[in-house]
Amino acid sequence: MQLKSQDTYILAAIFYLFFLLLTPLGVFNEWVPAEIDRGFYSVAKIDQGDDSGYYAFLRSLFFDGDIDFFNEKNYAHIDNITPTGFVYNNWQIGQGILFSPFFLLGHFLALLLKGSGIAISADGYSSPYYIATALASHTYLFLGLLQLNKLVKRFTSEQIALIAVTSIWLSSPLIYYSFIRQRMAHTAEFFMAVVFISSWLRLRKSDKRADHALLGIILGFLCLIRIINISFFALYFADQIFLAKTFPSKNWKLFLNQFFQRSSILLLCFFVVLSPQLFIWYTLNGTPVPTRHFEMASSSLTSILSPHLFKKFLDLFFSPQWGLIFSFPLGILATIGLFAEKKIDGLKAGILVYLASLTFIVTVYPENSDSYGERHFISSIPLLAIGLVGALNWAFQIKWKKILLCALVSFCVFGQYLLVIVYKTYLVYNDPRYSINAFKKLGVLISSNQIDFLRSSNFFKILATQANIPWSYEDFLFLVGFPLTQLIFLVLALFLFKVLSSQKRFNPLFQTHFLIKGFTLFTLVLISYLLITVDKFSIEELQKRKNYQQMIIKARQAMDIKEYSIATNLGYQSFALYPNHWLPPLLIGFSWQAQGNREKALTFFYETLKRDQKNFFALSHIGEIYKQQEKWKLAKLYLIKAKNLNPASSQVFNNLGEAHLKENNLDQAEKMFLTASKLERKYGDYHANLALVHFLKKQHKKAIADLIQTKLLGFENNITRKLSKVYRLNIIVEKHK
Repeated sequence: MQLKSQDTYILAAIFYLFFLLLTPLGVFNEWVPAEIDRGFYSVAKIDQGDDSGYYAFLRSLFFDGDIDFFNEKNYAHIDNITPTGFVYNNWQIGQGILFSPFFLLGHFLALLLKGSGIAISADGYSSPYYIATALASHTYLFLGLLQLNKLVKRFTSEQIALIAVTSIWLSSPLIYYSFIRQRMAHTAEFFMAVVFISSWLRLRKSDKRADHALLGIILGFLCLIRIINISFFALYFADQIFLAKTFPSKNWKLFLNQFFQRSSILLLCFFVVLSPQLFIWYTLNGTPVPTRHFEMASSSLTSILSPHLFKKFLDLFFSPQWGLIFSFPLGILATIGLFAEKKIDGLKAGILVYLASLTFIVTVYPENSDSYGERHFISSIPLLAIGLVGALNWAFQIKWKKILLCALVSFCVFGQYLLVIVYKTYLVYNDPRYSINAFKKLGVLISSNQIDFLRSSNFFKILATQANIPWSYEDFLFLVGFPLTQLIFLVLALFLFKVLSSQKRFNPLFQTHFLIKGFTLFTLVLISYLLITVDKFSIEELQKRKNYQQMIIKARQAMDIKEYSIATNLGYQSFALYPNHWLPPLLIGFSWQAQGNREKALTFFYETLKRDQKNFFALSHIGEIYKQQEKWKLAKLYLIKAKNLNPASSQVFNNLGEAHLKENNLDQAEKMFLTASKLERKYGDYHANLALVHFLKKQHKKAIADLIQTKLLGFENNITRKLSKVYRLNIIVEKHK
């Protein structure tokens, strides 16, 4: 189809608007208020969880030439040593492969900035790399939306296709992973799912084995990103069986022979492309399977008829937390829409079997999602878009149906936006009634907190709080370079997509045999590189790492039961084993601080910073110690660095407020204490500090309200006792007068 219309430009405009509305830029400079960076995730840092698991492959292979993550910073599983001596990593390499060209651009920018005299690291842990990977995520998502828009126009008009694609995206959990937590693998997964579905629709009826080999290759790469996408096998095989009805001959033996050949070549190519990941799992875990997923799936299958699984199946749809009826109702409508569109009659069987198999996998998997929405259904969005087209085609035939369905679609889009903006800002992620309670927050947002419709530290919110100070390179990087580069990539993606879709001279690049050779060559190069660079550990090194792991575990256990001298000794032993690692000196610093030896604690926290300059725990504890030593300027210096790294830490804000209070900077102290009390409403000492500030500012009504709050929380200290006496006397005097 020729792309002469304006639908792709409208799609690009919508995409860019939501990019500016939702992308949290983070706290990249001191003038940016840390308290506006809410919800834990931002472009300015890599989260310690799944995000860092995917990112570790990219950074480690590029800089270290290995998959040993023992030296990774800001990685939650750094002390989890596998039986083979490697550090645990349950995630996959596919996203890193797609992101690698952008990562190289980030590395080039880091070298350029460093060469110009700017103090920036070129080691994968600085802003250029983080921005580059965010750009990669956004760009692949946009390409996926463009291709999906082109795909669904096979079944409908340009207008309905655009409505279907934008609404299914904006009303699904994918919108959260599009811009807020974009370094999860879901944008890359969505892009490859669209590529697979497009290829499947084009090649499903082909009698050429090479075409089915290509489908196996694409599916292999899709599973190289997230292994749950093996559910697409159900789509392929169910569809092939359904196509038997249209087989030109009643010769079932011939059909079975062809079916076996196609299936064999698809499976062979699938495992060839997946082989690098199988090798990585074998290296890391000693078995070529993802051990955590495999163990959980096995345990669930043993109790497949249990009432617990039936309840989980019901919760998948009807739970007020993330049930699909509440959190993704347009997905349910789209599934129903599959039955309304005659143009897709031949596709329904495969799509429905796929959706059923995916639902089964999500149900039997014993772990509940600790993240936003039912994200495991994101790869089904391309197929749901086809179903939504069916529903829209049906509704647009009659005016009242059109108006009703458009109103419902708009409500679903707005509802998902509301779920997004209150996630980890107004509501905790595991609120058992999250989807319902989110709508209860709508009144608060409209009446008093309209600014929070701009979620977290997005472009507009940061510009609105801009201080009148000269900009640093990071200000230009985040507020000019990042949005401008994203716009450039959108334009380039549009141009490239239109050219490749309309010019016949590019067709050879997409011929089946060319793609098969390209994917195969890349796989061979990657597996060869892994075989050459990845070495097994010697018995001595393996034992050394296991000893280290046991020491770290025991040191933490000793800290928990307040056996600080034991924790200190174990920390020294682990430090002697690996003197260049950042974790042992951090634990030693904790133990010395717990024993009241602040000077020794400072020494080891500084040792931690030598190995990891952006270690939040070291920075926050150094600031706390300087506060205790009444070195207010030094305390503020380190506490500000800590709060910029983790704006969700109420204790850091409280410590910073106390430092400002001691310097008689009452306005800043009040601001810090207010932020601390908003972040953690159950800590009475924050309200006690606020009461003192309001007393000193002669804001007595506020001070009394803070004192009442401390009483309600059951907190009491010298401040509250003295202020209570003061205000009791004042109240008596007032009555006497």
